[in-house]
Amino acid sequence: MSLAVPLSEIQVENVTFPPAVKPPASNNTLFLGGAGVRGLEIEGKFIKFTAIGVYLEDKSLQSLSAKWKGKTAKELTDSVEFFRDIVTGPFEKFMRVTMILPLTGLQYSEKVAENCVRIWKSLGIYTDAEAKAIEKFQEVFKEETFPPGSSILFTLLPHGSLAITFSKDGSVPEIENAVIENKLLSEAVLESMIGKHGVSPEAKQSLAATLSELLKENSLDYVGWGIDCGCEVTRVDPDMTMWDTDEEFTRSGINKRVLDQQPLDEMNTLRVFPDLTDQNCYTFPTTMFLHKTLRYVIRAAFYYGNYDGLSNPPTFDLHLNGGKWSSVNTASRSGPIYHEIVYSLQKSAILTVCLVQTGDGEVPLISRFSTLEFMPLPDVLYPHLDPNISFSLLWRANLGGGENMDTWSHSVKLYSSQHLARFNILGIENDPPVPVLREPIVSKTSDPITLTVDLPTATPQSAHFAFYFTELASRPLLNDTRIIDINIDGQMMQTVEAEMNKCKVVTLYPVIVSGPTINITLAANESSTLPQMITAVEVFTKNDLAPVQGTDDSTNEQKHLSLSHFLLISALCLVVSFEA
Repeated sequence: MSLAVPLSEIQVENVTFPPAVKPPASNNTLFLGGAGVRGLEIEGKFIKFTAIGVYLEDKSLQSLSAKWKGKTAKELTDSVEFFRDIVTGPFEKFMRVTMILPLTGLQYSEKVAENCVRIWKSLGIYTDAEAKAIEKFQEVFKEETFPPGSSILFTLLPHGSLAITFSKDGSVPEIENAVIENKLLSEAVLESMIGKHGVSPEAKQSLAATLSELLKENSLDYVGWGIDCGCEVTRVDPDMTMWDTDEEFTRSGINKRVLDQQPLDEMNTLRVFPDLTDQNCYTFPTTMFLHKTLRYVIRAAFYYGNYDGLSNPPTFDLHLNGGKWSSVNTASRSGPIYHEIVYSLQKSAILTVCLVQTGDGEVPLISRFSTLEFMPLPDVLYPHLDPNISFSLLWRANLGGGENMDTWSHSVKLYSSQHLARFNILGIENDPPVPVLREPIVSKTSDPITLTVDLPTATPQSAHFAFYFTELASRPLLNDTRIIDINIDGQMMQTVEAEMNKCKVVTLYPVIVSGPTINITLAANESSTLPQMITAVEVFTKNDLAPVQGTDDSTNEQKHLSLSHFLLISALCLVVSFEA
């Protein structure tokens, strides 16, 4: 099952609304909720004036789910309260109003101002602040004219800012024309479009239909744990991610705080295991479908942060259900270290992750098990991975992204699986985060794009590659083509043709590779008129999790102690996605 209905562009008359947009005055990419026309019946004929598209931040789904999950499209369309919750919700919104018929800025702003003032006065909430906001609103529009095809863009930020931007050619500029700080005005603009007396019933119906699908009962049920190791209290961060403490999942270790602070709060606490015992373990419940093979995504983060003041970051092993998952070297980089695995769990009701001391004085530590990454794997994610085999993440890169993608980072341009349980808004294979798809890298010369991936071992092994090609910028000529040859270690693997406003995903598996490096080359095909490009890459390698010899009894004891307790809550914590 997919996490949610895939979205695509919406065509309203001759206006195309893309499935995702990064609005001016925002750092986020918003998804297309709905679109429709605004028109009036004049002398028995329906005249269409504008096309309206409404975009929402993906956290809107979490905000709306408690009250509206499971409602039909008709129930949502008929509910004034539903649209009011969208208007007032604590998430970003973006509206694009594109002209079908010409309009002057004066005509538009006077009508909006007239309606707002009338409603505010009737409610007794019209103050000097609103009067000044209306005055500024009208001033912004006074000298503008909007021919067919031009657009007025509104970005609504949760704290009450209204950013106004003008576009003459249908593009979305990066910089806004004006910002008005008034929450009532900000909400009134959207209310006029989708509220009780909204000017576009068609946009309302479209929005209700989309959100009805996204908010279906099963759409929000892929949950796992976000565990902040070493933290004393459960908390919710600014992105609405809940972080649990780890005290119920382990019986050993000591909570500490780092000296070298990180921007991410969850990286500033850790649990250390100074005891001489060989293994210190976390035990998590899964489900009772013991006759099924389940696939889980597990991601652990480690940050030394000089918590002990000794400037001696440790190295230790990571075991998963009795097999070696990976070796952790906290000295390999100054920031957090991440280890991720797609784990095939067969006939077991628990997952046990152990941190194992490998040398004298080497004290294992862990900062967190990342949010929504310790979870059953939905079918939309990595469907080509053999469900009976486990795979470790070797490399994942947001190649065009200049920003730090939060907890996805191994380095500034690496993106992470923080959003594995986000909603599959675009319906793209593996559900990459929308911001990752925003910026590809495009070669400016005829030289190929070369990517080098470090591989720890020289032993030949089986690898899985996922390449993402997204082209959003316009092409010089209508008949231009962008066709790319993919080569791995000098061997031609596949040819892909990029498409405008779409994400092409190329999956290659199995590919036999060996260290110390994997060399990926992307070159323009001889029939391509445009140079090569790429947006993101993921590389996994097969992990057999070789059984570990000499495992002591502490692991088994902890399994038995934890199992009876966690089976009581497993149905509340997890919903299973399984392979037969």
